[in-house]
Parts: sequence; C-alpha cells; structure tokens
Amino acid sequence: MLQTIKSFLSKDNHAQWCVFFLFVFTIFLKCVLFHWVCFHSILISSIWSAPFEFIVFWWNKVIPAFLLGAFIFISKRYLWTVLVNIIVDIWIIANLVYFQANECFLDINSILMAYNLSGFESSIKTFINISYAIFPLLTIIYAVLIHYEKKLYNDKRNYTLFLLILGICILSHICSVVPEWKKDYYNNKYAIDFDMQDGRDVICETFGWNGLKMYIPFYDIKLYALPFSFSYCPEYAKEYIRATSILHYFVGTAVHYVYSENDTSLEIDPTSLQKFINKQNETPYSPTSNLIILLVESFESWALKQGDFSKQAASNFLNFMEHDHILYANQITSEAKQGVSGDGQMIVNTGLLPIYAGAACIRFGDNTYPNIASNYNHSILVNISDDVWNQHQMTTKYGYQDEFFRKGGISEPEMFQNMLNVLDTIKEPFCLLGITMAMHSPFDKYKIKHLNFPKSTPYWLEEYMECLYYTDSCFGVFWNILKDKEILKNTTIVITGDHTVFKHNMLQDFSNFASINGLEIPEEESFTPLIIYSPNISENIQVIDTCYQMDIYPTIMHLIGCKDYYWKGFGVNLLDSVARHNRHISEQEAYELSDKLIRSNYFATIDK
Repeated sequence: MLQTIKSFLSKDNHAQWCVFFLFVFTIFLKCVLFHWVCFHSILISSIWSAPFEFIVFWWNKVIPAFLLGAFIFISKRYLWTVLVNIIVDIWIIANLVYFQANECFLDINSILMAYNLSGFESSIKTFINISYAIFPLLTIIYAVLIHYEKKLYNDKRNYTLFLLILGICILSHICSVVPEWKKDYYNNKYAIDFDMQDGRDVICETFGWNGLKMYIPFYDIKLYALPFSFSYCPEYAKEYIRATSILHYFVGTAVHYVYSENDTSLEIDPTSLQKFINKQNETPYSPTSNLIILLVESFESWALKQGDFSKQAASNFLNFMEHDHILYANQITSEAKQGVSGDGQMIVNTGLLPIYAGAACIRFGDNTYPNIASNYNHSILVNISDDVWNQHQMTTKYGYQDEFFRKGGISEPEMFQNMLNVLDTIKEPFCLLGITMAMHSPFDKYKIKHLNFPKSTPYWLEEYMECLYYTDSCFGVFWNILKDKEILKNTTIVITGDHTVFKHNMLQDFSNFASINGLEIPEEESFTPLIIYSPNISENIQVIDTCYQMDIYPTIMHLIGCKDYYWKGFGVNLLDSVARHNRHISEQEAYELSDKLIRSNYFATIDK
C-alpha cells in the first residue's frame, strides 16, 4: 500500500498537487474551526433554507486557503507551508484569547500595546481554552505528512497554474462580496448618522449575511471605514469575520489602520459641546471636601450579592456599605475598551470615554486632560504597579502632584499602609487615589485558601473570590483605622472597579453552578459597583438603575463641592434621579465625541 502511494506521488507533479490539497484543506479547516469555537455555528442548515448565503459563507472560508496554496506551484520546497500554518495558529489563538478577554478581536493598536503586558503575561492563562490545542495539533499532523513527502517534489514551477488560481480567488472574492449596487446603497443610506448598535440590524435586514461584508479591503478601502462610527466597532469586526474568515480580517486590520488614521474627521461642532463645557468664573469654587478614590481591579458587583459567599469574601466592603451617608449603585456599566485598566482610570479621573482604537493613555499620553485632582492644592496617587499603562506620565496628566511607587511594584497591604501614611501628613483639602491589583487575572497571586466553597465551584470563580477576599481584608485594615479619624467628617470616599473581567462566555460557565446554589451571577453582562461615602449625602441611597462609568466623574464633582468647573463630563450626577432618566447624550454619542476630543487634544486649546 505504502509503496503504491509512493509510486503514485513520484510520477509527474502528483506530489505537488498532494501538498497543495493537503495545505489548502488544513488552512480551510482552521478557518472553519475558528468560526465554530468563536461563534458556535457554521451555517450548515442554510444549505436548503438560504443556499446563496451558504455558498458565499463557505466560499469565503475556502478562498484564503486556495490563495495561499497557489504559491506551492512556484515553490521547490514546502517547508514554508509549515511556517504559514504556525503563523495562522498564532493569529487564530491570539484572537480567540483576546475575544474571550474583551469580546472583540485584535486590531493593529491592540497588537502594538502587547508590551504593556510586561509583568502580567500570566493573565493570558485565564482565557486559554483546551479546545485551542486543535490548531497547533493540525499543524503538527500536516508537518509530519509533509516530512514524508519532502523527497517527492517536482522541479518544475507552474507559473500559469499559480496565476490562474490567484486570479480566480481574487476575482471571485470581489464578485461575491462587493457588487456595484452595494456601493450605491452605502453612498445613500450610510450618509445619514444612526446609532452603531442599530447599524448591524439595518444591514442584516437589508442584505442578510452577504450584506454584512460592508468593509472589504480588496475593493474600496473607504468602504472599510465609512463612516467613522464604523471604523472601530467590536460588533462590526465580529460580523466581518462571520461573513468572510479570520484570515480576511488579518488583511482588513492593516488596511483599517492605515486608512482610519488619515481619513477620520477631528472636526467638532461647537454646539455639541455646549451642554458639557462651562466657562469658569475668575474665582472658581475650590473643593470643600477631601477625596479618597479606591480603584479596585476587576471589581464586579455580583460578587457583593451572593449571600454567604459574599459575606465570606467581601465582609469589609459590605460593612462599609452599612455606614451612614452611603450611595450605592450596583449596575455601573464598564465602558473601558482596549485600554482596559488604563481606560477605567481615565474615565473616573476625567469623565471622558475611551478612544475607539488603542489606549488613550499610551497613544495620547502627551495630551491635556480635564480632571478632578487639579482642583486640589494637595494630591497624590499611590501606584501599586511599576509603570503599567504609562502610569507615571498619566499621573501628572490627571492632575496629581505626587506619586508614590517603588520599582518592581508594592504589595496590597503596603499600598493601603502608604495611603494611611499620606493621610497623616497631607494638608487638607486633598485628593488621594489608590489602585489595587490583587484581583488581576489569572487570580493566582495568593495561594492560601480562606473560603469554603463546594467542590463543584468553577475554578476561575473560586480563584476570583479568593482574590476579592484578599483585597477586602486589606481594605478592612485601612477602613477600621480611617473610620475613627477626625478627617472622615470632611472626606468623600469613592470605591469602584476599573472594569469588569468576566465576559459573556465565562459568565455562562458559571451559570450551572449559580443556579444549583441559588446564586445570582449574570449570564449576559456584568457590572462594576460604585460605593460612595460622603458627609454631603444626607441619607443612604441605593441606585438600581443601569448607569455608566462616565457618571462617576460628575457625581464626585458634586459631592466635593465643585459647583463651577469647566468640564462637566458626559455623565450625570447619580444623586439626581431626574438627570438619570433624562440624559443629554447617549453612550454611543459620548464615545464618538470623546474620541474626537482626545485625538484632537481639544482640552489643550480651550480657554479655561
């Protein structure tokens, strides 16, 4: 049998064709498996219900494989095909991990931020799934088969066949995804501005699966980023990959990066800012209250609502919430994007929202930002890590006059102790920001188990709650000392999360355990809590409405007594129930305007 196969492959260019089909099939299979792992569907049923969409869907998975395979006919050696498989594996797994962590896919700015993982590389473990091993396994199988064929190659290069396959792939792709009638539709319908979340539904209703391919880099670059609100949107990236393949997206990200930087408008309509900008008086109000902000890494509000589980893990936070003069909002929507913790810190300090691509603290670290701390004559940030998210530069940009840090970072108990030390020496009124890190994924910094959980508890849930226990314990020491100090009578304390950490896929992994044990862990979307103590809160208030991180800034400004400040922020004062239900701007509009304000460095130009 083996001799027959060897004899067949040694004739003419049979070995070359064998390598071609083997390589094409391997790449094609990886594209399909990526789609299945990511979206849990491959449109099999549409073969009879929507055959055209079925053909287009599958053909767009085949095209990149055939296009890459065409180069085999002008190659004498096939080792490069193994290298291509390895690169494809890296790209696929990197996107799957990023999707698990952020519910969106990699773009160039995300890749350029990879250096920011320094010291936090282990966090990737949280989002690695054993199913991802199928991709390198296929590469190994392919490499073994190629190894046995390494002596069975043809010296002849078939340029005609190479150009024919290449041409067919490019031409069929253009014909299948960007017909001329679509261009006319874009020019007319997409000239109007509508909410990005509604855009997906509009396209689906009009074109179905095929219409979702609105930004195809092989036809007209402008279609890839028209209008600006579509140039970076997780939902559109998902639909682009659904309709084409993960390999199309590799090209698409590069095209988008080149085009979007040069074509997106920075022009801001002055009337759109009238609701958010004040002209300051010559003698503006100074803060009447001290301010302590505690930004807790990956703090999710459901962790405070799990009965005995929460009493074990977060007893000190719960006790703090039982104090007088408390505002508690348990559904604060995390608005961090690619900048994650850096975005969370920016939103709280400035009232701005993140940029569409990349992190403002890295891409625009030299900008001028409105902020809370600059209202104070005395302010300090206690930094638990070394210089993640460009922290040292941004400390100054966010108005803090001093920063406490140590090369290599400090522990959580040291961080809280340094905050107490600052309180003994700093002059009033003051602003103090502390940032925790113990609850950073993969939640494995502290190995001692303190909590009693059932054996069926999902691994990441138990590890997360253990880390919450550690942060809560450190906070408990801090709070027990602070609550007896005279300074508390004139101090506002804000506790909130920089962002959530468990996305839809991971929350679903907890759902069975939660239902069996009578817990209330959400399956779709999690929120971060906001707990504020302030003598200016007359009675305890619980806000049950869904609110936003951008609301934290105006709420703080109100509570510290800054009544006349030039930047109001996009959010609302959460103590004002009328304002909560009558917002001046939607979240999506705030994202778009904030992106322009940051990229244009608007606050460096205005007269305060």
